[in-house]
Amino acid sequence: DTLDGYGYGTLTRRDLKTLEEGGELTSDIASEIARRLTEGVPHVALLDSAFLEKVAPSEGQGSRCRSRYWEQNIGVGADSRVGTAKTTIIALYYTPKHWCCATADLHRKRRVYYDSFYSRPSMRALDALGDYADQGAADQGVHPTIGAASFTHKLHTTPKQPDGVSCGVYTLIEIQRIAGGVIDSPRDKVSDAGELA
Repeated sequence: DTLDGYGYGTLTRRDLKTLEEGGELTSDIASEIARRLTEGVPHVALLDSAFLEKVAPSEGQGSRCRSRYWEQNIGVGADSRVGTAKTTIIALYYTPKHWCCATADLHRKRRVYYDSFYSRPSMRALDALGDYADQGAADQGVHPTIGAASFTHKLHTTPKQPDGVSCGVYTLIEIQRIAGGVIDSPRDKVSDAGELA
């Protein structure tokens, strides 16, 4: 239902076929669904999978993301400001053959990595997200500095996917939960090893 009414855009027939059972979501389809799930949620800023692919690739050296990326994807003006209007920043993350997400919760001063299959966070992704939140706040003249780069780290591993192909769907469910304001729920556990601060 998330893609009801989708007309012309960047999605191709190949992207849409990945929605079939057993398909592996492409970056374009995962990013489009995540965008729709967070659309109209004023405190959430969604960074599509291109962000972490650039700054924290699974292989090789990442590169700095410019402030223009925030302006193009989130917007400009008071309703797009880091830490005041946008207090939850979610970044989709595609590691080889696997979807996850990283979240910077600026109210609770923590970063959370969600992985529905493995039990280890990507510190590169969490650090890059924290650095970018700080960079965005500095670029926008937000004071005092947020300090997201030094926030506590947590690893969420539930709900667990039941197979080897559902990571994209479970990551999107996690994004929908966060956008709905559910940060910690009774069914969502934080692994003992997840506290990395």
